[in-house]
Amino acid sequence: GRYSFYPYTWDSNYVSFGGDSVSIPNLFGISLYSYLLKLFTPPIMERIVIYFLYLFRYIGFIKLIKLLCKKISSFSLILALFLFVFNAFESLNPFSLYSLMFSAYLPFSVYYFIKLYSSDHVDFIIVSKLLILSIIFSSVNANIPLGVTIFIPQVIYIIYQVRNIKKKAFINVSIYFLLLILINLWWFYPLVTYFLNSASDVFSSNWFSAVDAEDLGAYFRFIGQWGWYGGHFLYNYYPFNQYYDNFIVVLITYSITVFAFLGGSIRKYNHDNSFNTFRLFFLILALFGLFLMGGSNAPFGYVYNFLYNNIFGFKMFREPFTKFGEIYVLSLCVLFYFSLENLRKFLKDSLYIFPIFILIIFSVFVAVRPSLLGEHVWSKWNGSMRTFRV
Repeated sequence: GRYSFYPYTWDSNYVSFGGDSVSIPNLFGISLYSYLLKLFTPPIMERIVIYFLYLFRYIGFIKLIKLLCKKISSFSLILALFLFVFNAFESLNPFSLYSLMFSAYLPFSVYYFIKLYSSDHVDFIIVSKLLILSIIFSSVNANIPLGVTIFIPQVIYIIYQVRNIKKKAFINVSIYFLLLILINLWWFYPLVTYFLNSASDVFSSNWFSAVDAEDLGAYFRFIGQWGWYGGHFLYNYYPFNQYYDNFIVVLITYSITVFAFLGGSIRKYNHDNSFNTFRLFFLILALFGLFLMGGSNAPFGYVYNFLYNNIFGFKMFREPFTKFGEIYVLSLCVLFYFSLENLRKFLKDSLYIFPIFILIIFSVFVAVRPSLLGEHVWSKWNGSMRTFRV
């Protein structure tokens, strides 16, 4: 309940989504949501926000898959959605407001940007939707690294499609970025003022850094490593972490990631050009996410170290996992869907299709079980726990 010190936490008696005693959070949309929902009691307000953020996240993923593929397989979509919703990466920040807002924003951002880039006319409707999203999720900008990271897939998509860029795409993207800057000046200017004044002591001090705390091997198991075995007052932060050390679970989690990468790399069984274009883009995005999450660790840590120490502003990415993990999660789950579709077409007339897909269903359940059954939600008192973990 120390909201004056931890302005982004909630408690059962006071819900300000930022607090009127702290200037910075009130620059963002969360204080508006708090005002609009004030007719409800604080616990109901919390549940409404959590529920809709999760719901929008799932809807965004489904819309993205439907955009990428002309024909949708419900079976493949449900399995990919389960992996997207309940993977172990999500268990590291249960109900954490800003990471949850970011994860709801990201699939919609990628979805509308691809539509905008592919539009054959100057599309002010899609531009408007992207701008409205930037306002709705403006609270993410209270955490500047997350606010910047949301645009990484957009920039990579521009680079990826630069050879095929058309005049309308160039105009659409230019209009979007220009209006994006103009329409967000209402929070950007006060934020810059804050960093130049109130936050100057933070930047001049010895800042906490976790660029070498990551584990690339864990990411290939599609689990997060940061704080995985940490704890406080005799309790583990993530009491289910030992579950993922089971030999069967280790094999399954590695297999799912390998399956997503390999299956997403194959174009033999699909002759849809748009499918293959998007497949390659998300493969690049997943690999780029892996590089960023790896921080200063091998094999490409020296590149991250150089950027971290020499590029102005890059030091804000001092916790790579918490900033870039969602890009990897989204792209790998899209690749997982592509892999399931390739496998389904490969086994189309085979007698083994049913037992193989039963095995995949079982594997996904094993990989997501702690989050699916709620074992990732903290239930014991801990001296350092925040009140949004309820």
